[in-house]
Amino acid sequence: EIELSSELALCDKFLALDERNFHCWNYRSFIAKEKALDRTDEIKFTTSLIERNFSNYSAWHKRTQVVNTDDLQDIRSELDLVWNAIFTEPADQTCWIYHQWLVLRIVKKESIFFSDPFPPLSKEAKAIISEQIQMCKDLLELEEVSKWATFALLYLAKIVKFGEIETDLLEDPDLEIGSLC
Repeated sequence: EIELSSELALCDKFLALDERNFHCWNYRSFIAKEKALDRTDEIKFTTSLIERNFSNYSAWHKRTQVVNTDDLQDIRSELDLVWNAIFTEPADQTCWIYHQWLVLRIVKKESIFFSDPFPPLSKEAKAIISEQIQMCKDLLELEEVSKWATFALLYLAKIVKFGEIETDLLEDPDLEIGSLC
């Protein structure tokens, strides 16, 4: 137990120095599994790294392995975190990639390039999708030219279309999103 704790601490130090070192990430995952770390511990660890650097793709990726995507409340919490990062640095693709991954977990899809109908979405899932559209629109009011926010609106519009979600949030003529779906 002591050895595993010291190895984990050593990994944490290395990742503080080089946050993208995939060898260290893999070793840390191995140690965390051997030590039977709780999911909450991993979320706290990755949160601390993300708060230090929103562009830490490795930390965001690690969250894809530990977040409970079966619980929409957990997804909501993750969306709050990612929106903090997005509004801080709207041009950072790392945050947007994680946002897309979260949205796809809501609709239980593996890709944004879909044409098959969705499984039925719950009322809460539809509400979350509508909230994401509004967040993108709010960001576009602040940052008129944001390719990532526009791209997010495009995949959210596809979800609205194929998920049969009723909303007037995309009817803004300035968005010009409807014609792209």
